[in-house]
Amino acid sequence: MMFFLFTGDFKGCAHFTPNRDETSVVTFVHQRNATWGMIWAIVGYTPSVFVKMYQRGGEGWLGHATCGSVYIPYNADVAFRVAGEQADAKIPANDIESLVLSI
Repeated sequence: MMFFLFTGDFKGCAHFTPNRDETSVVTFVHQRNATWGMIWAIVGYTPSVFVKMYQRGGEGWLGHATCGSVYIPYNADVAFRVAGEQADAKIPANDIESLVLSI
């Protein structure tokens, strides 16, 4: 699996809208185990991505405070403007590990 690091501006997603004043990091938790994915597909389960939003300034000794979470479809598009590009890119949520948001 290849990983890419992009710098730019998060534009949004139809399934969630983080408040940039409250949220510093958005993580995407995937269900990518092929065996379990096949078993879940047989019983009619649709793959999803768990999105967790972490509170700005919420770092502590025992973890990081969250300010929201949501399940979104694995193929939901996240709009992102890569630095230096003229148009927004639509990146599937299943391909994203995390986003660091600025205010």
